[in-house]
Amino acid sequence: MDTGTHFVIGVSLAGLAHFDPVVQFQLLFAQAVLMGTIAGSQAPDLDGITRFFGGTANYIKHHRGISHSLPFLLIWPSLITFVIQFFYPNIPIPHLWLWTFLAVFLHVLLDILNAYGTQVLRPFSEKWIALNVMNIFDPFIFLTHILGIFLWITNIGRPVTVFILVYLITFTYIGWRFITHHNLLKKIKLEKKLEGNVTLLPTIRWSVWNLIEELPQKYRMGVLRNRNIEWVDEKIKIEEHPSIRSAKQDPKVRNFLYFTNYAYPTWKKTDYGYEVKWIDLRYRFQDHYPFLAIVLLNESYQIIDSYVGWVYNQKQLSKKIESLLSLHNT
Repeated sequence: MDTGTHFVIGVSLAGLAHFDPVVQFQLLFAQAVLMGTIAGSQAPDLDGITRFFGGTANYIKHHRGISHSLPFLLIWPSLITFVIQFFYPNIPIPHLWLWTFLAVFLHVLLDILNAYGTQVLRPFSEKWIALNVMNIFDPFIFLTHILGIFLWITNIGRPVTVFILVYLITFTYIGWRFITHHNLLKKIKLEKKLEGNVTLLPTIRWSVWNLIEELPQKYRMGVLRNRNIEWVDEKIKIEEHPSIRSAKQDPKVRNFLYFTNYAYPTWKKTDYGYEVKWIDLRYRFQDHYPFLAIVLLNESYQIIDSYVGWVYNQKQLSKKIESLLSLHNT
């Protein structure tokens, strides 16, 4: 989920913590728990620092990787609890650790629910786990927790009552999204007679889903609205050109391909040699696929330069290519 949603859930979890009598009747400890749940709700995303040591390509390889893994479900709350106890001595450490752990756990759980996913099974598996049932920003969850926090800080409702209700609504909603995703996927496969491997991706709107069907010879991309499919694009699978094979050796491209199972390659001849591009079919914005990897090669298939990131239109892409070439022509 997005940073804002993780933050409000960290705050609301501190409200729910008043269910614990130790928190409810000790103001200083309640403050420590608030620090712990907010820190725990943000800690897994500290892997964002990798962006400063290798750019976007390095970031996409590591984001939601080891920091969201099984060992770090225990490491993060332990580190956070260790730090907080210096500011709040003589607090009940096990209680603080437990509520901080719940914040970390909820962060990872929510990240699994969207299309980006996490590598939560590391070190046992590096497979990306993405359940595709919720958008990366879900207004319903965000506003539900904002409302709960408002009722708490204005003393309109008791925190225990308010946040038990908030979390019951949250998990009921998540369950509904699971059931909806499962039923829609099953229904469209049968009714529309889809023969390929179908992936259903959530959008910010409940009644609209993006759709990818992978067939032996092509990909089809569509939009599911009110259970009706509108096919909006099609990509024919191509034979691997030597330029594509060479471009795969680029470290940035390896990171890109490591991250997604929906990379679609294209190549073209240019004045300087070859341009190879991969797009991630999961992310479609209007008529464009903004998340991409691009590699420029000379006539001998040697890599000139490369880029991985988000480019939202052809004009931006052309400028990026010109920028990459200019670095090597000066």
